[in-house]
Amino acid sequence: MLVREVMTSPAVTVQEDDTVRYAAELLLHHRIASAPVVDAGGRLVGIVSEADLLRGRTQRDPRAHLTPPPQEPVTDRPASSVRDVMSTRPLSVRAGADVDDAARMLLDHGIKAAPVVEGGRVVGVVARRDLLRSFARPDDDIRRDVLTLLEELGQGSDWQVDVEDGVVHLLSPGGEPRQRIAAVLARTVPGVVRVV
Repeated sequence: MLVREVMTSPAVTVQEDDTVRYAAELLLHHRIASAPVVDAGGRLVGIVSEADLLRGRTQRDPRAHLTPPPQEPVTDRPASSVRDVMSTRPLSVRAGADVDDAARMLLDHGIKAAPVVEGGRVVGVVARRDLLRSFARPDDDIRRDVLTLLEELGQGSDWQVDVEDGVVHLLSPGGEPRQRIAAVLARTVPGVVRVV
């Protein structure tokens, strides 16, 4: 499966000059944890997350403590623009990348989502939730899609296809080369975890 087949598109993005308040409202409205930051040409320049937006925006409430916390010195005002709080080196993934590689990147780096780019421009976002959605497809839907794909690509309709928890079992009277081709095709169907 390729990232373009599971990503959310178009991506919800913000620009560097947007205010922190606007970015926070956008994340809340769309129920997302982060958003790519783009320039006027739609090119990726950063990413802003809930954590970035929260930093420096809270203060201690004396009602929550037995003894009032010491008064913290008032320094500068909190950052007001996305440029001041965003991460400038976001991890990203290509639309044509393998979903397995994207999942490993998200998990290895402990991030919830990554911008999807083509030619430097943001074309979508792939999040853990997108990956889960593809793997949570009903087995009957996966089976139907595998059979349809095999028929559309001239592999015939004499296949026996069983799916259990996303694992596709293929059986055909054809020889090994035909089975290898069918296994490769089946792996492209969203929700397929493994092909046997």
